[in-house]
Amino acid sequence: MKRNPKHLIFVIESKGNYSFLLQSKFRKSPEYQIMDFKTADDSIHHLYLKPDLIILDDYWPSLNVMNIIARLQLFIHKTPLLFLTSFTNHSFLLSLSHYGVEDYLVKEEDSNILADRLINRIVNSMNKLETKKKDILETLILFAIAGLMLSVLLIYLFVY
Repeated sequence: MKRNPKHLIFVIESKGNYSFLLQSKFRKSPEYQIMDFKTADDSIHHLYLKPDLIILDDYWPSLNVMNIIARLQLFIHKTPLLFLTSFTNHSFLLSLSHYGVEDYLVKEEDSNILADRLINRIVNSMNKLETKKKDILETLILFAIAGLMLSVLLIYLFVY
């Protein structure tokens, strides 16, 4: 049976550790599909799938992670970006928001603790996304009703 997930999550990391953890945690949940990529370029070629969240690991030997984030931002626009980092420098972490990173998690020694924290962030992010979609739909419905009422009013004014 083919899964038809409600939320698509891209995980971009060179080692594959976190995507494996997430896939094992979400294996039985039909709402989530995790796709892992070894490079940002690989993920860019799959952005037509419109992921709901992108998780980026900071471990990239010989690459500047800020350049990777900037490159991704050229393509993802409003897709939330969650950054996994081993950096604890507060000013660095605050600067991430200037690059379009919505949230970050500092890596823990215990990968299960990080996986649990990551899952909580994913669920929270997806809940925010659902709320946004609902708000947009309600706004569109209100505009449609207002447009219909305006049309009826105009017809009434022209006929009478």
